Amino acid sequence: MGHRGQLTADIVFTDVHVPADNVLGPPDGGLGVALSALVRGRIGIGAAGVGVAQAALDLAVHRLRTRHVFGAPLGAMQHWQFQMAQRATEIECARSLYQKAALLLDRGDRSAEPEAAMAKAYGTRLANDLVREAIQIHGAVGFARRVAESGESVRLEEMYRDAKILEIFEGANELQQWIIARQLIGRDVTG
Repeated sequence: MGHRGQLTADIVFTDVHVPADNVLGPPDGGLGVALSALVRGRIGIGAAGVGVAQAALDLAVHRLRTRHVFGAPLGAMQHWQFQMAQRATEIECARSLYQKAALLLDRGDRSAEPEAAMAKAYGTRLANDLVREAIQIHGAVGFARRVAESGESVRLEEMYRDAKILEIFEGANELQQWIIARQLIGRDVTG
């Protein structure tokens, strides 16, 4: 559906022996190494979400300035002015989240996991919300891959497909909520 340029394939290891000298990380620490990679990946996906959200906001603002309805720019409508102001604020919040998580990780703080989860969940949800709104602002042009007569393409339909997978990569957003709750309430809470 999305990320058409990404090659995804299975890797299968059967009867593979890895000598102890070639194992990464501490002995019996493979899970820790894998989880550390997920934290880094979540920060990256959070940043990607912010990038998609920013691109969608930029396209939406341009369209609000240039699309006219009822004899005035669509952007003259107070609803869209307030909505875009709110979204710009949310983008800055999402940007701060992934930057804080990256800073904690760069400083060697192993407890960056909840911040990485917050950055990933918030940034990717925002990307989806903003792309959906940008499509709404563009009308049928936003929904189309390309307008046949003019050749115009704003690539929002592609961004919408790509934004959705960001909510799934590096652990679905629902898992991120569990990670955050576990940190807030306690690791020993089950149920």
